[in-house]
Order: sequence, then C-alpha cells, then structure tokens
Amino acid sequence: TNYAQTTLLDQDFETESTGTLGTSSASPPYQTDLSIGCSGNGWIVSTSDSQYMNCVDCSGKRATITYESCDQDYLLWTDAFTPSQSEIAVSFAYDYRYWSSGDSFKVTLFNKTTFSTAATLVDITDSSVENTYSNSSISVTPGNEYRLTFRYQGNDGYGAVVDNILVTQEGPNISVGSAITGLDYVSGSGPSASQTTTVSGTNLEGDITVTAPTNFEISTNDSSFSD
Repeated sequence: TNYAQTTLLDQDFETESTGTLGTSSASPPYQTDLSIGCSGNGWIVSTSDSQYMNCVDCSGKRATITYESCDQDYLLWTDAFTPSQSEIAVSFAYDYRYWSSGDSFKVTLFNKTTFSTAATLVDITDSSVENTYSNSSISVTPGNEYRLTFRYQGNDGYGAVVDNILVTQEGPNISVGSAITGLDYVSGSGPSASQTTTVSGTNLEGDITVTAPTNFEISTNDSSFSD
C-alpha cells in the first residue's frame, strides 16, 4: 500500500492581496528589508511580471521585485513547515534578471529550529535565468521547523519573480511479499505446515501490526505461533 505524498507547503500567492508584502513573521509570506539607503517596495504580489521579467511557468498571482534606482536587498520568507521524514521535495518557478556586478538571486532552505541554513537551492550572481527549480531529495531533520527564503540583491537591477512554491514529503509505504497458499489439510490431520511471507515499510511513524485471521496463527520467527 503506497500512500500519496504529503504537502508541507503550497504557496502560489493566489490567496494573498496584491501589493507590497508585509514585514511581520506572524503573517507569512513576509519580507525583510536588508537594503541600505533604498526606499523601494521590495517584494510585491502581482498578477503579472514586472517590466523586465518573463516567468513562463508562473501563473496568476506571483511575488515579484522590480527595478529601483538604488541598492536593493530584500528577503522573502515563506510560511513555516515541519517535515516528519528525512527527505523533502521542493519545486518553484522563478525568473531573475542580472544587470551588473553585485546583483544576485539566492534561494535557501532555512532551519528555524537550529537557526541555520540547511541547504542552498539557487545561487545566481552573474547571469539571467528563467527556470523551474525541482529537487526531490533534500535532506532535512524530522521534527525541525523550516522556511524557504528568496533573497534578491540588485544595484539598479532588473528584479526577480517567484511562484508556485511546493514542498512535499513521501507518505508511508507498506509492502507485502508473495501470497501465502497451501494451508489446507484434511480434517483431523492438522495443523498445516507453516508458510512465510514478508511485510516491510518505509516512511512509517509507528510499528506494523500483523493480525491473524480466524482459525489461523502467525509467527515472526517460525517457532512461536499465536492468533
């Protein structure tokens, strides 16, 4: 039995109001202004790309940051999520337009529990890129709390855009081996010889319990049987 993936974060900005993202961590997604001497809007929610953007895989509302004639440095934070498995899958659409030295676009997985960067997913410093990022095996610590961060730095830069942020983990999977047959016997000549199969699981949060049907017994060592 294979259960579907569990969605930990699904941020497509459709439920966000258009306009400048707030700065309160209590209302994610939010942004942090790291700029010095720049009074731009930073990240905004818009229904279209800014002037120089062309995010092919973005749709509907998206977060975008546009040209400003100053040194911009803005950090976008997603909502927090807590994996229960040791690997997660992350994907998002983005477009970044490079202008000059000092411009950059960086996406990280931030561990709130340890207050440290768990992984750098995108780090662009010298080129323009329009892409969809996808990685299905990013290592995490189960039970720790994480956020994704999107940092744009631009000196009179063209800006960036991000959309369709999705974080998932695999659901539990239980596998059963070959079917058990040949347990019939003539009345009074039992019990039958034992037969074996295997039961295994991955991404489980508890032990597997095996229960014998009526009139049957089971064993984990082919020696001690019980119903």
